[in-house]
Amino acid sequence: MAYGDDVVPPPQLTFVHAYHPALSSTNVKALIPLVLDVDNVYNVLDHIDPQIKRPKDMDDDLWERVDAIVLQWLYGEISKDLLLKVLDDYATSLDIWNRLSKIFQDNKSTRVVLLENQFGNNPMSNFASLDEYCQALKTFSDQLTALDHPVS
Repeated sequence: MAYGDDVVPPPQLTFVHAYHPALSSTNVKALIPLVLDVDNVYNVLDHIDPQIKRPKDMDDDLWERVDAIVLQWLYGEISKDLLLKVLDDYATSLDIWNRLSKIFQDNKSTRVVLLENQFGNNPMSNFASLDEYCQALKTFSDQLTALDHPVS
C-alpha cells in the first residue's frame, strides 16, 4: 500500500536516536564512566588503558578488529572539530584516547575561566523561569566540579 494523505509514514531513525543522551558529554571526566560501562559489557578497556594487559588467548586479528571497533566508537562520540584534530589512519584506539586526554587536559584552565565567568555573569533575566536559571547554575557548577574547581 502506498502512502496516502491519511497515512503517516513511520519515523526515520537516525544516529541521534541510536545513542543514549548521556553520550553527548561535554567533558572527558563525564565520558570516562560511560567508557567503563562499555568495558563492563564488551571487555575492551585493554584497548585504551595501557595498565590493563591484552588477554593472552586473543589472537592478533581479533584484537585488531576489536581495536578498530573501539576506535570507531571513539570517533563517533567526539565533535567534528575534535575528530579533525585526532584523526589518523594508522592510530590505535589507545593513541586516539591519549590524544583526546591531552587535548582536554591542555584545555582545562581555559575551560575553568570560561565556566567561572559564565557562572558569575548569568543574570536571571536571561531565563524564562527560576527553575531554568537554577538548572543552568547547577550545570556550570557540575562542570566546574568535574574540572576539580568546585563552586564554594
